[in-house]
Amino acid sequence: MSLRNPSCSRLPTMKNWRGRSRSTFRASPWMQICLELYHKSCRRRSRQGLIDFLEEKDNYRNIRFEYQFLLKLFGVGRITKASAIDVQPTSPIAGPAHDLATPYDDLLRHIHRIDDLASHYARLYRSSTTSGSILTIVAAFISATVIIVYPSITGVSLFVQMAVNGLVIFDSRARATQRWQERWFDYRVMAERLRCLRFLHPLGLGLAQLAVPSRRGHESWVEWYLRRYERALDPPHGTIERSDVARFAQRLVDTEIPEQLKYHHANFRQLGLLDRRLAAAARFSIGAAIVVAALYGLSAYVFTDVDADTWKPIAIVVFFVLPAMATAFNGIRAYADLARLSERSAIVAAALTRLRRIIQSTPISYDRLTVAAARLANIMGDELTEWRFMLESRWARTHRAHTLGRSWFRLRRSRRATSQPQ
Repeated sequence: MSLRNPSCSRLPTMKNWRGRSRSTFRASPWMQICLELYHKSCRRRSRQGLIDFLEEKDNYRNIRFEYQFLLKLFGVGRITKASAIDVQPTSPIAGPAHDLATPYDDLLRHIHRIDDLASHYARLYRSSTTSGSILTIVAAFISATVIIVYPSITGVSLFVQMAVNGLVIFDSRARATQRWQERWFDYRVMAERLRCLRFLHPLGLGLAQLAVPSRRGHESWVEWYLRRYERALDPPHGTIERSDVARFAQRLVDTEIPEQLKYHHANFRQLGLLDRRLAAAARFSIGAAIVVAALYGLSAYVFTDVDADTWKPIAIVVFFVLPAMATAFNGIRAYADLARLSERSAIVAAALTRLRRIIQSTPISYDRLTVAAARLANIMGDELTEWRFMLESRWARTHRAHTLGRSWFRLRRSRRATSQPQ
């Protein structure tokens, strides 16, 4: 059986098909082929990832604004995507070797679409995690204000806290159910691998030696899909002349490497600046709370009558809001791993700069060109390896905590059942 080149325009968008018989898939042959081929060698979670990808829409309306609001609040500019540099849709190798190029227009369209999906789910996930911290600050402010304005109504503050906690739990549940973080990472991996395929395939190289190692013990659906995608491409054929090698090396220097450098420089500046400003805001909140507490204590000592103090309402609001702000800002820094990701972008940018300097200063040949292209793909894959390790470690800790909780509950219930008198 031969697979056609996966085209995003042919991917089905059929909804509400889960639980139906397989005969209902006749209207979407591409989905049926993918699921039949992948059914026997994967787990249910992996199948769900492939199904979600095949059901993705072409256009999404993103109504989440929390992360963008956080960036504007701290004066941090938006990041530039790796595909922001316009790449000419012509073949990098001209003349007799023109046939060596991949189906560039289709591949570039797939990269842009998958990259847009990754950006969409990244914004959803980051906005969801940011909203919890913002709601915590807002709830603290509202509770303090209610206590001051309506001191006789003590249940309003409790109701506000319960409502905010309910919203945070609902949002986190939706984030986990819709798999926003996993989709973000999977689509990011796919987009980066297809970018690697853009310059590896014309040289006769592939993605097999560049697979991201997974600690789950089995192949992911992303690796399966990319392998099938690569096999669906026509094999490169033709003759590479010396001038073609030089032009292809120049393409790596002028297009592929600067595209990655632009992304990682912007990522390093954005995440690093956001981490530093969040840390400074957290320290300022703690320091301001301590100063206000000291001043309020001195005023209470001087005036002896605490209720007669005119700025007591302000002190109450400050005592509620500032510690909540410090906790929220530190929570955003820790959960998003801003420092680690910023440092990783700096390391990748340094490696890319070093590789570009080596290509420019070394007499180029086909063998050296293939080594440079493989090295570039490995550098792009190393970042994903670090990111996957961080995410899978977090998933493993969460799953282990849930498993231990269920095991403890079942063990306690079984002990109660066995301890009952017969």
